[in-house]
Amino acid sequence: IFEPVHIALYEAFFTRSLNIADPAVLERVVSEAGADLGRFVADREAGFARAAVLADYEAAVSEHAVRAIPTVVVPETGRALVGLADLATYRTAIEEAAG
Repeated sequence: IFEPVHIALYEAFFTRSLNIADPAVLERVVSEAGADLGRFVADREAGFARAAVLADYEAAVSEHAVRAIPTVVVPETGRALVGLADLATYRTAIEEAAG
């Protein structure tokens, strides 16, 4: 369920300009994506994933100097695509990474 929820959250924030920090909005988006809302709410309230999310954030900032969302870092080249990149930019980055 991660993949559809992940995409739904990006779409909600970047396309629909929804405030996914609002718990009611977040729950609606997650539910619409097909997740078990009861489990999602219980997991969120338990807070067990918070440390993992913060660790990912810290690594993005310290290891890759990420300062914007979305940022895609291509591991093979270290190239960072920041913000809304067009298809040609992604293709070029993939070709560079493939060598």
